[in-house]
Amino acid sequence: INEQVVLALLKHDLIPKLLTELENFEPDKSLKKKAYYGEEEEAKLPGEDELVMWKAVSRVCVAVAARKLDMSAANRTGVEDILKKVCVPLAGDEVLLQCSWCAAFLSLGAVDFQPMETELKVLLEASLKDNDSLLETCSTLVYNLTCHPSNTDMLLASEYYLNIMIHMMRGGKEMVQANVVEAMRNMCCHAPASVWLAKKDILPDFVVIALLRTNSESIKSVCCDAFYNLLCHEEMRRAFLGGDLWWATMKVARSEVERIRVVTAKALFNLCCREENSAILRKQTLMSFVKDFAHFAGESQNFLKSILLSVHNAVRGFTSRFDANERQCAIEFAMTCLAGCREEEPVVLALKILLKAAHDTIASDKNFVEMDVLHTIERNKEAWINSVEATVLVSHS
Repeated sequence: INEQVVLALLKHDLIPKLLTELENFEPDKSLKKKAYYGEEEEAKLPGEDELVMWKAVSRVCVAVAARKLDMSAANRTGVEDILKKVCVPLAGDEVLLQCSWCAAFLSLGAVDFQPMETELKVLLEASLKDNDSLLETCSTLVYNLTCHPSNTDMLLASEYYLNIMIHMMRGGKEMVQANVVEAMRNMCCHAPASVWLAKKDILPDFVVIALLRTNSESIKSVCCDAFYNLLCHEEMRRAFLGGDLWWATMKVARSEVERIRVVTAKALFNLCCREENSAILRKQTLMSFVKDFAHFAGESQNFLKSILLSVHNAVRGFTSRFDANERQCAIEFAMTCLAGCREEEPVVLALKILLKAAHDTIASDKNFVEMDVLHTIERNKEAWINSVEATVLVSHS
């Protein structure tokens, strides 16, 4: 059906007439079948003639929703009322697939989906029952819903939708995972999502999917965005830093994709700016992480500067000297950065961290000798020789 036909039919009250036909339809009772579901009361399957009617009506609704996204409120309500009649668990795969397409088109509009929540749940739960086509369409539907603030309260009223998203990602193909992880990233912008993920033990599953169940770097990148969004919420931040989320962030950060590393570096900088985070970051082996992370900087002076500033800020909140492992990591980190620095500010920061490690060195410690620190400083003389502050720091080291 082309757009002109749809517009003409809508002018002639197509939707109200379809709804009336559904309401007045009297199926052949002899074609009704019975179905039993465990201990639940028996449910009546729609008869063959009724299914034919539902299939036809649902197809028309898809055609209308696809070609008239800006339909009137009355027509939209009429389509929703039709879906409420045909979008039921026993409708069959074909009808539910048509309903999912119709709902996906309706979800493109910034309209509250609360009146259709029952039908939405029918579609989402049916999509998890080995129906790839339905799962793919529902993944698009979920993403569309998360793009509109009008649906946020409904989606985060409980952990239900976050759980559904995790199940969809777990069983879906790459396209499904891509849609749903985008939806998850949107949800993680809202503080209630961080609470549900933490308190209902959903986060570990999300972490496993991000690290193990996908080989797509683009999906991992969006997962990294979601982790970043979660760390922005004050209420659950300390819990996240002490658990799976920080561990997952450190793992994802070791990626060849520059965007993932940049997002992680930004998250690290934001966290290290808050002195109250220093103790927990230290407990979570911050120095060991940045020692490895610095190797991904390449020629990016901004990336190096960001990591160096992060460590500089965090270390100021440490309440005791570096332990032996931290000291070794700090020296390796500073020397890696010093070798890559071409600007004065990161050079100075790297030397300050090196000086901190020197001050925390005990008499029996041979790190500076064994790691040939002085030779490294001399070899990179061009990076610091023209800076007064850097020269002073070198003399103190």
